[in-house]
Amino acid sequence: MDFNERISELSKNEIIEKVGDMRQLSYVELQERMDGSAKGCRQASFRTARGLQFDVLIERAMDISSLYYKGIIVIRETF
Repeated sequence: MDFNERISELSKNEIIEKVGDMRQLSYVELQERMDGSAKGCRQASFRTARGLQFDVLIERAMDISSLYYKGIIVIRETF
């Protein structure tokens, strides 16, 4: 049984009991770019426990500015 099968069998409360902080599984953080051509642009940074990480530039039509999967660059910083 792999990780996805094991975790899908747990209830939300069981997962919360086993994890110290839900941000260990995934989170979204709102930031603001401070320099470069995207200066002043809000950015939402998404991270998951399975290795997916991407940043979305809100004022740039929700452009995905970077995308990584398990540390491998899929989309390089674009802005």
